[in-house]
Amino acid sequence: MRRLLRDTRGEATTNTLGFALTWFVVFFVFLMNVQLGQLFHRRDVVDHAAAVAADTAKKTYCMKEENKSATEQEAKRAIQNVLDTAGGNEACQLSIDARGEGSDPGAKPLEVKLQCSFACNVPIAAQVMCKGGKSQLDAKLETVAMGCDGKGG
Repeated sequence: MRRLLRDTRGEATTNTLGFALTWFVVFFVFLMNVQLGQLFHRRDVVDHAAAVAADTAKKTYCMKEENKSATEQEAKRAIQNVLDTAGGNEACQLSIDARGEGSDPGAKPLEVKLQCSFACNVPIAAQVMCKGGKSQLDAKLETVAMGCDGKGG
């Protein structure tokens, strides 16, 4: 260590500074890519979970006698494992609402909304890429439940 500090040529200090600057830039780019990968994964999970929830709502809304909360509980059960891969089911709010009347007497248009708020935990990248340390992702799909005329089996 003493030989390094006694070096009067200046190469050790210059090389160390150059290496440190390069290392910091490469490391920050790596952290940004990790955060970006998490955000893309979570976006895909939210879209997929919304599609599964819409499919479940379409199949169960009329079967549950147009009970909104029972349909939401069934859809939440269907998407629980999918959301666990992105940070947990508790980070998301699911709502299923009936929208008017369909053209068919037994049809009920449904709007499925999934809103999620995930914490960004990657140091440095979270402050740059996420507003307030959280990423807000949502998906909204519309579907039609058939068989709400009470004539089904």
